Amino acid sequence: MKRLFCGLAGFLTSALSALALAQAPVEISFYYPVAVGGPITKIVDGLAADFEKENPGIKVRPIYAGSYQESITKALTAVKGGDAPTTAVLLSTDMFTLIDEDAVVPFDGYLKTPEDQAWVKGFYPAFMENSQTGGKTWGIPFQRSTIVLYWNKEMFKDAGLDLNKAPATWDEMAPMRRSSPSATPRARSRNGACRFPHPGSRIGSSRA
Repeated sequence: MKRLFCGLAGFLTSALSALALAQAPVEISFYYPVAVGGPITKIVDGLAADFEKENPGIKVRPIYAGSYQESITKALTAVKGGDAPTTAVLLSTDMFTLIDEDAVVPFDGYLKTPEDQAWVKGFYPAFMENSQTGGKTWGIPFQRSTIVLYWNKEMFKDAGLDLNKAPATWDEMAPMRRSSPSATPRARSRNGACRFPHPGSRIGSSRA
C-alpha cells in the first residue's frame, strides 16, 4: 500500500534532489487544507514554484483538499485506493490515526546528512514533540498557530494582582481568573482577567 509523508514538500529537498539526478523527473503530490483567510492557494503555489526553481528535477503538484477534516478524509481514502499523495499537511492530532491505518511513513530514514539534522533541530522542541512517538518523527511542523496570552490590567488592579506579571502556568492562571471582585461568574468566564488559549496549549514558554 502506498503511504504518505506528513509535512511540507520542501522538507524532502535533499533526499529527492539526489534521486532526481539519477532518475526521470520526480513529481510530488501535496495535499493541503485552508483554514484561515487570505490568498493561501496563491502562497502555496508560490512556494511550490520557488522549490521547483531550486530543484529542477522535481515537480510539485499542490492539491487543495478542503478543510483539515476533509483533508484527512481524502488522504486516507487516497491511501486505501493506492493513490496516496506524497505529502500532506494534516493536524498533529491525526498522527495516531495515520499510524494505525499504516498510512504514513516516518521521516527519520530521510534525515541522513548533518544539514538535514540541523534543519529539524531548528524547530521549537514542543512543535516537534507532538509529531513524534515511538522514537520516530512522523510529521514536520508547518503552519503552526502562535499562542497569544493577554490580560486586562484594570481587572488585575481591582484584584490586587501585579499588573505586569502574566501567569506562567495553568496553576497560576486559574486563581487569577477567579480573583476579580467586580466580575460576576458569567463575566469572569467570558471576559475574565485572563483569556485562556486553546486547550492543550502551553503558556509562559517560547517552546509552545
